[in-house]
Amino acid sequence: MSDSAQLTPSKAANTILRWIRVASGEAAAFTDLDMVREGLPGTPYGEGVKIIKPPMASPIKSSEGMLVCNPDDPTEWGIFVNEDSSSERRRFTIAHELGHFVLHRAKRRTFNCDKAAVHLSLESAGVIEREADEFASNLLMPGDVLRDRITSQDVDLYLLSGLAKTFGVSFEALCIRFIKFTEKRAILLHWDNGFPSACKVMRIACCQAPCSAASLTTKSTRWSCAACEISNTVASGLRACRRSHG
Repeated sequence: MSDSAQLTPSKAANTILRWIRVASGEAAAFTDLDMVREGLPGTPYGEGVKIIKPPMASPIKSSEGMLVCNPDDPTEWGIFVNEDSSSERRRFTIAHELGHFVLHRAKRRTFNCDKAAVHLSLESAGVIEREADEFASNLLMPGDVLRDRITSQDVDLYLLSGLAKTFGVSFEALCIRFIKFTEKRAILLHWDNGFPSACKVMRIACCQAPCSAASLTTKSTRWSCAACEISNTVASGLRACRRSHG
């Protein structure tokens, strides 16, 4: 297996994308995770492994995803996902666990990831969880495709929503990827049950040109991707963040 100490999440994901494109003959926007999973054992990233079994329902309800090695056969690995999650979240979780396989399997034989670790990329999450998220984001939302789609266009909710569908990811995942990727000036705020509890998330990008605002409300979580002219709601969130952090 490649030296994981020198292998970054983005480098690993981009290398795999190149392999897929050579095999398929096209630079598809939608990444075929079955092709990735089935092909990895035959690459330097899957050295010593014969098979990664198809994803199965997780037996642990609190787990969003798991990557495990067969204790009786170290050449066999398996992925488990939360069957109650949306198809987009399950897809991201599978990519996340494949990230653990490529980057971290020399360190341990079992990975049990909760929802915060898999989807939010918070600074409070462990280093390997953030790396697996970064790998998944790069694999599912290729940088060159994303760049082509947002160049010379006004970035708004319609464009971001359409991109999420194109990539087969959730709107939250697309916004996080966009905010890290764009060269435009942007802020990402996360509200949990009405409170801006993930203030650190908005520090992931502060770039150099204005972009359009975007927001999302789910059952208990609200996301906002705001431009330089921050809306009153976002501004209130910023003030609340400042107060909560002194």
